Amino acid sequence: VMELFDELYSRQVSADTLRSMVKNAKAGYWNGGTPVLGYESAPAEDNPKRKRLRIVSHEAETVRRIFSMRLDGHGAKTIAINLNEKGLLNRGKKWHQNSVVNLLRNQVVSGCMVFNKKDRTTNRIRPRDQWMVIPAHEPIISQDVFDAVQEAMDMDAPDRSGSAVSSFIFTGILRCGQCGASLQIENATSGTGKKYSYYNCRRHRTYGDCDGRRLPAHDLDLFLVDHIAGEVFTEKNLTGVVAEINAACSSWATEHRKRTQAVLGKLQELENKNAKIFGILELMGKDVPNLGDLTRRLRANNDEIKGQEQLLAEIEGERAPEPMVSSDDVSELARTLVDIIKTTDNPKKARHFFSSFIQGIFVEDDHVRVEYQPYVLVNKLVHSVQRWLPGQDSNLRPKD
Repeated sequence: VMELFDELYSRQVSADTLRSMVKNAKAGYWNGGTPVLGYESAPAEDNPKRKRLRIVSHEAETVRRIFSMRLDGHGAKTIAINLNEKGLLNRGKKWHQNSVVNLLRNQVVSGCMVFNKKDRTTNRIRPRDQWMVIPAHEPIISQDVFDAVQEAMDMDAPDRSGSAVSSFIFTGILRCGQCGASLQIENATSGTGKKYSYYNCRRHRTYGDCDGRRLPAHDLDLFLVDHIAGEVFTEKNLTGVVAEINAACSSWATEHRKRTQAVLGKLQELENKNAKIFGILELMGKDVPNLGDLTRRLRANNDEIKGQEQLLAEIEGERAPEPMVSSDDVSELARTLVDIIKTTDNPKKARHFFSSFIQGIFVEDDHVRVEYQPYVLVNKLVHSVQRWLPGQDSNLRPKD
């Protein structure tokens, strides 16, 4: 009952706080925190106890420059590099891709404050139509410009796993080398009724301000699979992966011993606590104060002892994982992996695999640039081995 009252009180405080902040914003006051670039907080003339946001002219020029560059089609990383080269720092710090994106997404620069943006229960961003947007101070960026930038960023946001229903492997991973927008599938039908599928720039299809070009989707997929598989699944690379896996397996015994010692130490600690309680009972008998509290402690300690004993039994029942592959099998493994990737009939799984270590594939005029993180493959395999402990659910075992 007390927990229910506490929850009710917490919700009431949250609602009152939100209502107070909205009222404060409608009156033009700043609710606190570090102001976004372009503003500073200053005492309000009508109420010195309150703060208002005031535009900082030299910072505001940088903000306008960032929004202008984004409208011209420049990505956040390009904007960050440009600002750093010109010495236009972010309050003494270098710009990074994330800091540029955060500024472009910040509604404060348009003269508004946003409430009810995140669901505190799920910690997820709510749909935009549920946000409370309150005009509160002088804008640096007009609402029309701000909305145009949001639309452009939403449209150009990469889909890391691609379309779940696409029959092509690199949907959502390919990017236009000219403007950075994603390449989408475009279908066409010949006069004889034969269907063709192409990759084409989304910005070209939507706005027509990029030099789009139709790239045969099937042929480009085959080319990329062949090239990436040939670069990644080489005997040299896989030898390194096997070495990492063997190292993870050899460290299992050390980790197993540490976990065992930790549980034994906890058991000893609980036994010592019980011994002290029994000592007090033997010394004072029925005259012991707070007998009920001591009894509850004994029960709690005994319950925890049972849990630790069960955990110890589970740890002792584990068997050390064996290496998934020996160094002698590396060549065969390389050939098998390449064959699986090239002959798979499940583009969704292949797309998910490639997107796990490929950050983007940029199609230029005369070449293709692949940006990837090779260490991700090693990390995935090594972590799989470390989780693979017999005695746990068999679904946790690495799959082919």
